[in-house]
Amino acid sequence: IGNAQITLDIAGISIVGLGHGSNRPRIDFDHANGSIDITANGCRMENLRLLPSGTAVLIAIDVTADDTLLRGLETLPGEDGAGVDEFAETVEINAGSDRPIIEGCTFTQHASAAGVLSCVLLQGASDGCVIRDCVLWTAGAGLVAPINGDTTLSTNLLVENCTLTTDAEPGTYTYFCSYHWT
Repeated sequence: IGNAQITLDIAGISIVGLGHGSNRPRIDFDHANGSIDITANGCRMENLRLLPSGTAVLIAIDVTADDTLLRGLETLPGEDGAGVDEFAETVEINAGSDRPIIEGCTFTQHASAAGVLSCVLLQGASDGCVIRDCVLWTAGAGLVAPINGDTTLSTNLLVENCTLTTDAEPGTYTYFCSYHWT
């Protein structure tokens, strides 16, 4: 994806990668403004690998719709060996995007990443967000948290059976968590 977006703008679209492990399809993000925008309800992305191959890609997946399913997605360390190819936000769930499910995903960065803010950003209030069976590993000087609830409180948030790791100063912390907020 260059300086543009792939937009899922028809309700119920599914993008499902075939294969296993490194034999799954890979989407390369070659520009900081490249993203996948989910703007229609009931869309699904599954079994894909996401590679930041441009410096500080702002958002990999930008959700502004209800009932989005993200399953089995994996981020790869960026192409640059120094860690500057990264996603600032891997998934952004925008205000009013209700009932998203993020399941079985592994979101990691290069160990030298500097511009990562979070793996999942809850940007404003949404209802019924489920984050389940995920590994969210964050690194970098700008880091906020593996899951960041920004500004307005989301309701009925379920974080279940996840491993959240952050290496922000003063050290590395790993949390194995299940959490439900109503």
